[in-house]
Order: sequence, then C-alpha cells, then structure tokens
Amino acid sequence: MRAYLARTTALVVLTLAGLVLVWLFLEPILIFLIAVFLAASLRPLVRRLERRNLSFGASVGVVYLLVGVGIVALVLLAVGPLDRDLQDLLTRLALTYERITTQWPEAERQFQRTVAGQLPQPELLYKVLSGQTEIPVVERIMEIVSQIGSLLGKGVMVLILSLYWTVDHVRFERLWLSSMSLRTRVSARRVWRDLEDGVGAFVRSAFAQVALTGVVLWIGFALLGVPYAALLAVLGGAVQLVPWLGALLAVLPLLLVALINNPTVALLGATYALVVSLVFEFKVQPRYFPRMQTNSLLLLIVAMALALEMGLAGLIFAPAVTVAVQVLWTHLVEPQRRAAPATAVTASDLEAGLRQLRETMGQTADPPAPEVSSLVNRLDGLITASKEL
Repeated sequence: MRAYLARTTALVVLTLAGLVLVWLFLEPILIFLIAVFLAASLRPLVRRLERRNLSFGASVGVVYLLVGVGIVALVLLAVGPLDRDLQDLLTRLALTYERITTQWPEAERQFQRTVAGQLPQPELLYKVLSGQTEIPVVERIMEIVSQIGSLLGKGVMVLILSLYWTVDHVRFERLWLSSMSLRTRVSARRVWRDLEDGVGAFVRSAFAQVALTGVVLWIGFALLGVPYAALLAVLGGAVQLVPWLGALLAVLPLLLVALINNPTVALLGATYALVVSLVFEFKVQPRYFPRMQTNSLLLLIVAMALALEMGLAGLIFAPAVTVAVQVLWTHLVEPQRRAAPATAVTASDLEAGLRQLRETMGQTADPPAPEVSSLVNRLDGLITASKEL
C-alpha cells in the first residue's frame, strides 16, 4: 500500500512539474513544434527531388533555398504597395472622420447628431495616435520596430530549426525512442510519423492556400480597379486560415471600403473575393493540396477553446491542433475501444477443445509426432490439475 501511494504521489508530482515547465517554456516549445511541422510539410518535396536522382543534401538545399527566396520575394513585392495603400487608407479615414465631426452635429437625423456628440475632436485624436499625450512618438516607433524585428527573428529561427530537423530527424527520433521499451517503440514511432504527416500536410495546404489566394485576389483587384488592392489581397489571403469564416472575412473589408469609396467597384471586388475563396476552399485545395479530414464537432470544440484563450490566433491554430488530436485518438484510443472484450475461459471449454484436438489427431493417416503427443498429454495434465485447485 505504501509503495503504491509513493508511486502515485511521484507520478502526480512529475506531471505537475512537467506542466509547469511547459507553461514556463511555452514560447520555445511552440517555436520548436512549428519548426518540426514545417519540416514535415516540406519533406514530400525533398523526397520528390530525391526520386529525380538528386542527393539528399542537394534536395534539402534546393527546397529551402526556394522557400527562402519565395518568402523574400513576396515580402519585397508587397512592402511597397502595402505601404502606399496604408497611407492612402489612413488619409481617407482621417478626412472622413473630420467630415463626420464637422457635418453630423448639424444633421437632420438624431442618430447622426448623437454619434457626433460622442466622438472626440480630430485634434485630440491625432495627438493620441501620434503619442503626444503620454508616450513620445519616437518610443512608439521603436517599440513597433522592435516587435517587427522580434517576429522576423522568430521566423528565421523557425526556418533554421526546421532545416536541422529535416537533416537529422532520424537521429533525433532514435534518440528519444531509445528511452522507451522495445514493446512501445514501434507504436510510438508510428504515432509520431502519422502526426508529422497529418499536421505537415495541413501546414503545406494552408500556406499554399494563403499564398495563392492572396496572389489571385491581388491580380483581380488590380484589374477591377479596387482601391487598396494590395492591402485587401493580403488580408483576404491571411483570413483563409480561419476555419468556416475565411470567405466571410475576405469579403468584409471590401464591404467596409464600399462605405468610404466607390461602392460599385468595391461590391464587384467583394463578389470576386467570395468566389475565389469558395473555389479555393472546395475545388483547388481538396484536389491539389489535400489534407486530413477532421471531425467538424471536434474542430468546433478545439476552435472555441483556443479562441477563448488566444483570440484570433487560436482560431488559426485550431485546425492543426484538431489534426493532432485526431491522429492521437486514432492510434491511442480507437484500438482499445474497438478491441473485443476479454471472455473468461473455463476448464470445460479447455476440455472440449482438447477432445476436438484428439479427434482431429485420430483422423489423420499418419500418427502424430512425439512432440505433439507430449504437448497434448501435458495440456491434459494441466487441465486436470486446474480442476483440482
């Protein structure tokens, strides 16, 4: 009893200590997991190049070089138009706000006069936004630059860690699997490989969907003459990560633009964004970038839990977490649930089986081997001894 109590106490203490360590080092753990699943998403491309007679090192180098060049090219192409669209949008919002604060107090509708009475004056609002009320504007700019630099540094760290994991993932797997018994090593490797493949396929599909949707939206908005085409295209591509609401969130900014700019062009752009989002979601993605099908109820539960804890980021990570949960459920819970319940075998059942075995042996033309006869006699003795207990 004391030994059982000691083992239980030690297990509870170790579990709590593990949870505390996970909480303290949550950000490094998340960076490592993102790097691992990024490497898993790029592994099929590496294998495809290997099948074309490229060495493993050359295949890894080509894939990561293309990924790095692609990211840098997208950033360089989008920075200029995004900066221009943001400046134009802020200028238009400022002019619209000044017009509201000037004209609405004298409007005929009571609603407009009430709203105008609650709004601060433009001068006060500009002082708050520029940091003249509390924090100097230079400190605000340095804080924003620091946050952007930290985000870029984490992105580079994820890319480097994923490269290391791609090169040495077999060695790392052997290292942590060596701490397990031989009985559980095979099943643990199978679970981990399926987990990598499932989440990696989702990461690959989501990244391709975001990038392609953003590019197609940008081209369409530019041809339609939609204002702030680059900004709206980037937003429309990014919201594709949000489950169920991607198409709606891609249309919503265009409807807002319709209120402050050309309504006809903005509504055409909203229709185009809706069509593109639906086509990529139900046609392009399942055919060219397949991913594991997840349970809708499980996705809803995970999305609600993560959204309450992390906000919009929780909704973005919810599908990947759902894939991981479903893989673990399939390997760890489903086999035990489907296993047939064990039934008790009585001595009479053993005697019946032994009689059937003797009848089968007697019907054969050749006499049984001495080893078989010895085993049958020993089984008969064990059954007799069990009945005497």
